[in-house]
Amino acid sequence: MWPLGRRFCPWFVLPLVAAALLLFGGCGDSATEVEPRASGAPASTTPLDTDIATPLRSPSPSAYTGGAPPRYETLVPVVSGEYPPYDWPGAMTRYEQALAADAARPRFSGTVNGFRVYDQRDAFDDPTLYQKECPAVAFEEVKLLDFGYLPPGTYARTPQYAAKCEDGSTTWVLQEFENPYAWFAISYELGEKAVETWVSGAYVRPISVAGHNGVAIGPLTDDGDGRSAMAVDFASGFLILETNTLPFYELEKMAEGVTCAGC
Repeated sequence: MWPLGRRFCPWFVLPLVAAALLLFGGCGDSATEVEPRASGAPASTTPLDTDIATPLRSPSPSAYTGGAPPRYETLVPVVSGEYPPYDWPGAMTRYEQALAADAARPRFSGTVNGFRVYDQRDAFDDPTLYQKECPAVAFEEVKLLDFGYLPPGTYARTPQYAAKCEDGSTTWVLQEFENPYAWFAISYELGEKAVETWVSGAYVRPISVAGHNGVAIGPLTDDGDGRSAMAVDFASGFLILETNTLPFYELEKMAEGVTCAGC
């Protein structure tokens, strides 16, 4: 999924930050309709044959599906406190300026720390470039990942849920969050180690998080604000963390705290 490429177009609606936040370039950089994955990805030639996500006995209160991924009708508080005052309009202005300046640079395509990185604009023209994974045919609420750190004042937009392949196996697990300033998501991926980028190679770099290799997409600004994402090796697959405005160091802290007893 990616949130990155999957991903999404469209997927998510930011209720608290419903103005002009840039989310994902492939969907017109709109913050009102976004999804962290690439929905048009071709099926994997080697479908997953194990199921690592066990469904809960019943949905969380106020969760609904309606034939789509489960979502909360109202935001659910998960971390008490308040996020420090944050100039997100200024952060988004700086990000937009950096993104505009980056547009003239060559698109990036290559392998970074074992991850195939492809440009979302190229994938739009050639769908075979999308991450290869089995198509999701159903969604189930699960409890698989534990988050040792989430920023103060975090609310859940969705329960944690798994995307199921036609054979019943799990292709990815995702949960979305937000605070008054930003949207962010954490997913566990079991498909091809491939992620998309919307920026030039100047903002694509190898990283290591808690001893695990990964790749960072962004940030585009010196203060680390604006849309950014990372993919990091984890258990039998890899994690993807992304945000539209949180400082990049928050993604790093969240990635360091993710654990999974059943992965």
